Amino acid sequence: MRMLVGTEMVDNHSRGTRGVRGGGVVIASQLVRTVVQLLGALLLSRLLTPADFGLMAMATVLLIFADLVRDFGLSTAGLQARSLSSQQASNLFWANAGLGLALYVVVVVLTPLAALVYDEQRMWVILPTTGLALLLGGLQTQFQVQLTRDQKYRSLASTEIASAVLGLGSALAVAYAGGGYWALIAQSVVGAISLTLLRVLCARWLPQRPRRGHGSSLLFRIGAHLGLANVLAFLQGNADTVTLGVQYGPTVTGYYSRAFQLLTLPTNAVLGPLSNVVVSVVRGDSGDAIAAMLLRIQYALATLTVGYFVIAASTAEHLIPVLIGNQWQASVPFFQILSIAGAVQALSQVNYWRFVLSGQTRALLRYNMISKPVVVVAIVTCSLYSPTAVAWAYSIGMLLSWPLALVWISRVTRTSSWPFFWHGSATIVSGCFAYAIVRLWFSVYSDASLWGGLLSGLLIAVCVYLIALLAIPLTRRAILDSVSLAMKLRPREGSL
Repeated sequence: MRMLVGTEMVDNHSRGTRGVRGGGVVIASQLVRTVVQLLGALLLSRLLTPADFGLMAMATVLLIFADLVRDFGLSTAGLQARSLSSQQASNLFWANAGLGLALYVVVVVLTPLAALVYDEQRMWVILPTTGLALLLGGLQTQFQVQLTRDQKYRSLASTEIASAVLGLGSALAVAYAGGGYWALIAQSVVGAISLTLLRVLCARWLPQRPRRGHGSSLLFRIGAHLGLANVLAFLQGNADTVTLGVQYGPTVTGYYSRAFQLLTLPTNAVLGPLSNVVVSVVRGDSGDAIAAMLLRIQYALATLTVGYFVIAASTAEHLIPVLIGNQWQASVPFFQILSIAGAVQALSQVNYWRFVLSGQTRALLRYNMISKPVVVVAIVTCSLYSPTAVAWAYSIGMLLSWPLALVWISRVTRTSSWPFFWHGSATIVSGCFAYAIVRLWFSVYSDASLWGGLLSGLLIAVCVYLIALLAIPLTRRAILDSVSLAMKLRPREGSL
């Protein structure tokens, strides 16, 4: 018995160590992918018009919604399962593939309605063409799950980067040829095709024919809870784009969506793939062990993301023109307001992981059923006043949802959320202090040149933010813990 326990402890330690190093590979690869995407965003912003981006943002809302329904939490259910047989994986594959096909048909059928609601005839072309990514997403999802469960993080990383490069290359070629919004369509479709083909080749797994039973019903039930919860989160996260598209048209929506994308691109590029690693590695641990691990993850993520959004918001008047040109000045107010929502993005993601890893997917669904519609109503109501009011409604809703989720998690998991709350609050306060100092600097030296203002603002924001973090004992300990964790994230030769 002792030998069995000892073997199990060794296996758990090996799994955890391999998972942490895998997290390092994921983060490193996503940094590369983010650079590619950010470079693409900057180049395409200079080649295309705000209306081009607005059109794609308006169409993408429906496509992202369909993609959420297509996945319906099945990928997370497959990752969360302690064991996943080949037949269970095959059943999940066929479910995803069938949903992908069905939802592509739905998108095509709803295209006339979208064109009518937006009063935009170009939707007749954009939606059916870009919707092809739904079919491909349904095919590749379970291959991604297999690669993640097998901890083939380098394969996941290389396929992500390669597909991003191929998608960007096609977009730039079409944009230089004067193709307008077709460049964004090409980026989406070519990226989806290449990602699917590469992951099929890397996974070295083929699905069996679907069969009833085999324990798949539990996976579908968990997936249904997660899927409905994600749909509700989607409605909150995209109500702003829809209402702006309906109320103000593609140009205003383009300014808004460009600000939102530039802000969230780096964090989304890391949080999405990292979520797969966290769910795959931490599954099966006890409640206290899950909370302890996720608190350490929050230390690192919150420190970095809050700092990023503080720097971006405080220097927005200089940063936006430098990055994408003076024609995007109208994005600056959106950029600054949405930074509030971005600052709590990592904190909200940690809450999501706590729900999933504690097996509280039904509680997550109930929480989203109450919190998300309230924010959606606020966004729609504020759209009657001004576009910036929409941004305020979204950001304040995100900010208030974070502590509400902490209370909800404590009640259903019977674990304390105070450490998460105090660390998150201290980090946000440090960020607010740094933002205030930079804005004060610009109010005194308002005649600073574009590059002079940007560089001085960046320097002051970074220094003040770090000083504020180090001055608070809790965040100072968090920084030291994050450095320790970062040392473990370094992948060793031949370890993956």
